[in-house]
Amino acid sequence: MAALLAQLTPAEKSDPGVHHALQVHAALATSNYVRFFRLFNNAPNMSGYILDHFVERERMSALTIMSKAYVFFFLLHPIPPSSIPSPFARTI
Repeated sequence: MAALLAQLTPAEKSDPGVHHALQVHAALATSNYVRFFRLFNNAPNMSGYILDHFVERERMSALTIMSKAYVFFFLLHPIPPSSIPSPFARTI
């Protein structure tokens, strides 16, 4: 893939479709989910239909990473049981 990207001329790289594809490639290579979904929403021509094949996989990957970060945060900073409201407590 890197060899193909190196062969692109500056004129080819400036084409809106090719430029978008290069940005999508960079977002996927670096696991930058925010950038990927922004590029997906602003896809030129009909490239959004091609990106549809990647969306579910990237969404699940992002959700997995965010879930792990969320659990890890609460392992480091546990919530004291006294601060959790009881569902059986009276609220009079």
